[in-house]
Amino acid sequence: MAKTTGYNDLVYAEIGSGVRQRKITSIPFILANVRTNMTAPNHVLADAIPGETSFGKGVFIAPCRGRILKVSVNAAAFPVNGGAANTITVDVQKAVIGDSDVSVLASPIEIENSTAETALHGTLSATSGAIDFIEGQEIYAIVAVSADAITTRSDGAVITIEWMPLEN
Repeated sequence: MAKTTGYNDLVYAEIGSGVRQRKITSIPFILANVRTNMTAPNHVLADAIPGETSFGKGVFIAPCRGRILKVSVNAAAFPVNGGAANTITVDVQKAVIGDSDVSVLASPIEIENSTAETALHGTLSATSGAIDFIEGQEIYAIVAVSADAITTRSDGAVITIEWMPLEN
């Protein structure tokens, strides 16, 4: 039985039917040029600005043992970097106590200057066990930003993870 509170009846019904329940968890993020004002491409609440090489943002703490099924990024407007192309990326990792954290993706998703309102899907890692997680494990996103100016800030950017419980 999955340990997510309030979902017991649904989990029992799905397991009884031989169907695995799927969950979707999303986390928003803002990339801007500076945090001084709200005039584009600036944003006072930006998660990251150029020169802050990367930041991590927790997506969820696993309520039970599970598996990542899909990782995608979507935005009303993707950020545009004034310098080199493909230097803004998103990766999803799982925290590992006493060892290096593990990426669930084969390679980070390049989001810079992507088509607005079009989901970018990551390729899941083929490394054994990389997409599986245990109860209590943190799943988090890392967004990497170069030092080049951002000429268009992100708008409505969201990292979405689809996952399923593995307990029955």
